Amino acid sequence: MFDKLFWKGLKDQSGMALPMALILLVAAMFIVVPGLWATGSMIKVNQALENDTQAYYAAKSGVEDVLWRFKNGATPGWTGSPASYTPYKLASNPVNGMAVIVTRTNTDNTTFPKTIYTIKSEAKDSGDNTLRTIYAEVEVTAGTPGTPGTPGTPGNSPFTYAVFASGDEDMELSGGIIRSVPAGDADVYGHGDIIIECTVGGEVWATGEIDGQSSLGAAYTHEDTNVADSYIPLDMAPYLATANAGGTTSGNVSNPASLSSRHITGDLSFSGSGTIPLSGVVWVDGDIDMTGSKVISGAGFIIAGGNFHMHGSTTALGYPVFISTGGDFELTGSGGDQIGTLYAPNGLIHLTGSKDINGSVVGERVEIGGSTTILYRRTTLPLAPGPAVLATAKLKRFLN
Repeated sequence: MFDKLFWKGLKDQSGMALPMALILLVAAMFIVVPGLWATGSMIKVNQALENDTQAYYAAKSGVEDVLWRFKNGATPGWTGSPASYTPYKLASNPVNGMAVIVTRTNTDNTTFPKTIYTIKSEAKDSGDNTLRTIYAEVEVTAGTPGTPGTPGTPGNSPFTYAVFASGDEDMELSGGIIRSVPAGDADVYGHGDIIIECTVGGEVWATGEIDGQSSLGAAYTHEDTNVADSYIPLDMAPYLATANAGGTTSGNVSNPASLSSRHITGDLSFSGSGTIPLSGVVWVDGDIDMTGSKVISGAGFIIAGGNFHMHGSTTALGYPVFISTGGDFELTGSGGDQIGTLYAPNGLIHLTGSKDINGSVVGERVEIGGSTTILYRRTTLPLAPGPAVLATAKLKRFLN
């Protein structure tokens, strides 16, 4: 009896397989189709985010290109009239498959010696549709490259400060006057403490403590990042190349009749009286020593690999630039009313007596005393004989 009922039940289930399969298929459609749709939507969203990210970095590369051009002496190619609204295209196009167009929309020259450029950088597809736009302000303190021996004017300097010490030791300003044309730009920067008892016609910045008084009422400030970001060392390669092009003199040289572009492998010394014309770049591997009442006359460059000593009533006319790449500067005595910028990135600059400096004083350490006068004025001509002297260019901020 049971067997009959069992087999009868099985016969009653016949024909149910297809409806059950259809039910399961419909259920799977309700589960799988929304999942596939969601997956497709996520892929589209991720693709859109990736495209937007690529467009953002492509547009940002336009800002980086502007900074690179200013820093390497290649002014961005804004042309036309007005130039501020005529864009240029990045030479490295395409960037992430997009063209990058950079436009200058505004220039602010009221913050001399700095210039603020407002720029717009656009990333465009092959159909010239803009995918991403970035606005930014770029701060530039720059000019066109100079040439050796170009006559200067008092106070011209490629640096954005009158006095700068890049090392961590104290800067001592125990006497003298630091002023500028126009007034108020004679800023002093130090990476260590600054002990000041002289006249400063500008602001004083230090990573350490500032102690003392200034008769011109300089604004004393303690600001690490400003000091750290303000120093760009000069590239010395163009100087050496210019000197080598003038020929090489082996050994020591004393009291030459004239000085022009030349590489001297020994020391250079001056003594007694008389005038020595100077032009071009004179590169000396050893020390330079000036005594007596010699007069160096000309707007050239004298560079020592070692120490540079200038004593007595020796004088430099025509605003020549003195550089020590690996040693110290010591200037004492009187005279020297037209000495140009002093630069010793790896040594001490020690100034006493009554010599006048027209330019900047930049060293690893700086000590100024006596009645030394420093007259600073920003120039539009960097020191170097070629474009290797970089402009100070930095991103000020992004704009909405």
